[in-house]
Amino acid sequence: MGRKVKEKNIIKPQYKARRDELKETYKTAYDFLKYIENLNEKGFYVQTAENLHLFFEQSFLFYFKILTSNTILLREIPNGSIKRYNNRSEYFFSLLLENIKKEDLEKVIDLKTNKANRINLTISKSQETDKIFGVVKQTIEDISRKSDFINLKTQISQATDEFQVLLNQVDNETFSEGLKKSITTTYYERNPKARKNVLTIGVLTVLFVDSILKKYMATLAKNIFTFTI
Repeated sequence: MGRKVKEKNIIKPQYKARRDELKETYKTAYDFLKYIENLNEKGFYVQTAENLHLFFEQSFLFYFKILTSNTILLREIPNGSIKRYNNRSEYFFSLLLENIKKEDLEKVIDLKTNKANRINLTISKSQETDKIFGVVKQTIEDISRKSDFINLKTQISQATDEFQVLLNQVDNETFSEGLKKSITTTYYERNPKARKNVLTIGVLTVLFVDSILKKYMATLAKNIFTFTI
């Protein structure tokens, strides 16, 4: 069953012209671009100018740049601002590197990191080109299968930020201590508002953890069921 996505491919004429040139000079790269342009039903979409950004639902995955007629670049850093999207390129490339190791392709790829420790993967036309693009395709398929966990990670991150703001609002309120009373020792009566805040923080924490666990277990159960049928 396909995924419903609000975003559609944006194919600009200047990108299309450069892509089509690859059909004669670098067919594997051309076929790969046509492949990712046809993944809308799985939740992927592309945005182009002269080159291409690949997105999955509301997440940026990688930037694809045509360097020459027989060399392309996959980059972790987008070409411009992507503020309205979640940046999941680091996650995509971590999966890609795992798959490259599984296929024993580490010695035949041109992979570098920049000063910010972000990955640039150059793929030139060679005898190993089909295998390398095959691994990139496999990683894209992995992203599709693991999408529930990606979305869950985003939800947890957002919920944690909201929860921290709520805790700060409760925790930042200050209270004076009650009247001093003497029995056999000296003690201070706990301010009722302070006691209420402590209980509120405790209850909020329990509810937050319970909510996260329910989301995680539901996602886990769904994926176990999917993989076993």
